[in-house]
Amino acid sequence: MAVRTTLGIHSLDCDQLEPLWLQAQAVPSASLVPCVQARVPGWRVADVAVNNGRTVITLDHDRAGSGAAMLRLAAVCDATGTAEAPSPASGVRRYQRLDRSTGAFRATWYDQFAGGCLTYRLFSTSDTQGSFAAELPRLLGFTSRDALRQALSQRSNGRLRLDARGP
Repeated sequence: MAVRTTLGIHSLDCDQLEPLWLQAQAVPSASLVPCVQARVPGWRVADVAVNNGRTVITLDHDRAGSGAAMLRLAAVCDATGTAEAPSPASGVRRYQRLDRSTGAFRATWYDQFAGGCLTYRLFSTSDTQGSFAAELPRLLGFTSRDALRQALSQRSNGRLRLDARGP
């Protein structure tokens, strides 16, 4: 069973560099890492866990419920059986699958980009139409690995590197 190491934070703003650096280190191939780009009423970052090879972000929604969106950043994902959807950002291809079961809204989105994939598992028994899902593109965005690399080098006066190579 994989270990889940929580960061103990409830914010993942795009200008809050430390947790973004941890995500980038966890998935060193990913050219992008997810972040909260805007405050959207009703949404809350419930948990961020970072481990070797993946990051898991849990988002709560005041109407859709706890864990309405579970995001997983990894190097790859399997989007078999999905339909392509409009891209949320440059360099990102989105695929989605909707589960039309009654009594709940279930959907899975896959954002694929160079070296990484962000999988969204959306679920709600209280918002069975999934209207909460339409708010995610305003809430979430990406920060580039290059921007994170540059910020770390600048902050540390060149002493630290995001993608440090061993001797």
